[in-house]
Amino acid sequence: MTFEAGNRANVRICRIEPLRGDNASALMNAWLGKDSSLGQLRRLLMDRTHGNPFFIEEIIRSLVESGVVGGASGAHYLTEPEAEIDIPPNIEAVIAARLDRLNPQMRRLLQAAAVIGKDIPLDLLRRVAEPAGEVFEAALQDAEAAEIIYRTRPGTSGEYTFKHWVTQDVTYRNLLKSQRRERTQMWLRQ
Repeated sequence: MTFEAGNRANVRICRIEPLRGDNASALMNAWLGKDSSLGQLRRLLMDRTHGNPFFIEEIIRSLVESGVVGGASGAHYLTEPEAEIDIPPNIEAVIAARLDRLNPQMRRLLQAAAVIGKDIPLDLLRRVAEPAGEVFEAALQDAEAAEIIYRTRPGTSGEYTFKHWVTQDVTYRNLLKSQRRERTQMWLRQ
């Protein structure tokens, strides 16, 4: 299940309670599909995520990005024996592992964004992010395509935000204290 909102400036964010029973199964069917190779994975996902839709989505995205699950959305299949599947214990660990797999330019851009905060003015991000020029633009597009950040205000002086505050928090906490200080000082000089 993919939510496409284009310009999300008019989107209202609502709290979603953990899913139970048929609702959790329906969500997993929509994202994973019904391939018989996924049976044990489904049970493992329900046990680990306790029906938290964001946790389910991030684990599935992580499994796809790491090649453990193949195929298209809604038609996935297991590519590795189930005994080799390692599902992190919490959402923070899933996000940290996902960030570790990103290319260095996108990771540095997201780290700069995390230091700026929840609301990320595009002009400020351009000034303080380490990749510049075309590399910056490519990293920004990749981060949007990966659904890590999204544009909240259109235009060249637009604004971005992280898809979820946990993603911003994990990105920020994974910076060394010296990197946080350096990026914060750079941001304050702007």
